Amino acid sequence: MRRAAHDRQGCGCSTLVARTAYARVNEIIDQVAALYARNFTAAELNEVVAFYRGPTGQKFIQKLPLITQESMVIGQRFGQSIAAELRSRIVDELRKRGHDI
Repeated sequence: MRRAAHDRQGCGCSTLVARTAYARVNEIIDQVAALYARNFTAAELNEVVAFYRGPTGQKFIQKLPLITQESMVIGQRFGQSIAAELRSRIVDELRKRGHDI
């Protein structure tokens, strides 16, 4: 909403951003295409396309945002768990070495 309000006031920032990005979109397309070309043959990419056009590939595309979101939550919880465990172990080790923590 803020962005729209800015544009209504005459800023035109959203339009400027869109035009600037669109003018340079081929840069990122070329870089990503080169990345895929370094890692896959044309035949392999055709197989990937065939997969995504099939029912399992379509389901994968549909489910990927949810899976990605849930995976991030799992990763965050895992990281927090490790951090808590490490904190406890480090505190214990420092106490064994005579530090008053």
